[in-house]
Amino acid sequence: MSNASNVFENTAEAKADQRQIDNLHRKIGELKMELDFAKRASVALGIEMPAKKKISPKSGFSLNRQMNILGISKGNYYYKAVPDIVEDLKICGLIDKEHLEHPTKGVMQMREYLLTLNIISCPKRVRRLMRKMVIKAFYPKPNRYGLRI
Repeated sequence: MSNASNVFENTAEAKADQRQIDNLHRKIGELKMELDFAKRASVALGIEMPAKKKISPKSGFSLNRQMNILGISKGNYYYKAVPDIVEDLKICGLIDKEHLEHPTKGVMQMREYLLTLNIISCPKRVRRLMRKMVIKAFYPKPNRYGLRI
């Protein structure tokens, strides 16, 4: 019973602590909103920097924490681009020229065209290169609903 007076005194301290906790939560929410805004604004304005330039090993945060804050995966951070093969670039140029002359040729016909030029290439490679250049064969689509436009 001797500590009964402390119970009432601690409630005032507890309320002050709760107010401080509420203020901290409010501040965390504001900082999250500012961070989200900064991310969206940098993308919208075209200020997007490469991931490696955004992250600094010398800052107070660990690399994992920085990547988490910026929403960058580890794979994106450590990825090193592989340069294009010269032979692929040559084949891309040939496919592009042939597509301009014959836009109806698909992967298999384009492969046959390359074989006539003594360039041996499998359909997977031709398909990959055509997708990389966003080249699609033009052909009549099926008239599913019988509509004529």
